[in-house]
Amino acid sequence: MILAEARELSRNSSHIMAGDWLNPLFKTHYQPELYEKTIGIVGLGSVGRLVAKKLINGWDMRVLGYDPFISKEDALKMGVRLVDLPTLFRESDFISIHAKATKNNNKMVKK
Repeated sequence: MILAEARELSRNSSHIMAGDWLNPLFKTHYQPELYEKTIGIVGLGSVGRLVAKKLINGWDMRVLGYDPFISKEDALKMGVRLVDLPTLFRESDFISIHAKATKNNNKMVKK
């Protein structure tokens, strides 16, 4: 999904299906490379850890993480720097959420 968003696949597909693919205005001019960008991962359980590993090894991404149940030492072993949520949202180029929905985190991400 991160690759699809970086390349605007969904938006481009919609425009192409509508016959608007020749219009240069439908594409934004910002198409980031993943290489050396920053990913923020909320939830460093088994899936969040695998995502971090793939992005570090495959794209040399800087990984910020938020997970109140993991120690800084364990995060550093994974190559993840633990930060608070405002820092994660402010410094990340992409954000991937892998937290279980609970009553405690129901409003973690707001408009």
